Amino acid sequence: MKARFSKAIDEKASLYWPLPSVYETANMIAHVNDGNQRKALADRLEKTIKDSFEATSWLTVTPSCEYEQERLLKFLQEFSNTYAPQKIGLVDATMIFEANRLKNKNNQVHIWTVDKALKNYEPDKEKNPFCGWQNN
Repeated sequence: MKARFSKAIDEKASLYWPLPSVYETANMIAHVNDGNQRKALADRLEKTIKDSFEATSWLTVTPSCEYEQERLLKFLQEFSNTYAPQKIGLVDATMIFEANRLKNKNNQVHIWTVDKALKNYEPDKEKNPFCGWQNN
């Protein structure tokens, strides 16, 4: 996975990280047993997000501004009608929704995850996806 990120950064790819996934990452960090490692990971997360605010950053946290009521309601309606019936949680639904929002005819959009079920929803299929486990 580190090699994929390095390659994407070298190729000047635009990488997007949905805000709910940032929260999910923070939740995972909070469950690390080793206090020193937990603190180091939390510091690294903070630095990554802080760096993402720089104009030259390789990463954009989405949404990058305050939520818009209309967009939030549209998303929650799609969550209620499409994702919740399929047992897809809010964080995964956000990643799918953002991937589809970012897709246009001039780019490719992939969801980088080890969750095979989530990976199936990416707008453009990757040739050699990195998926280490399945969440069903």
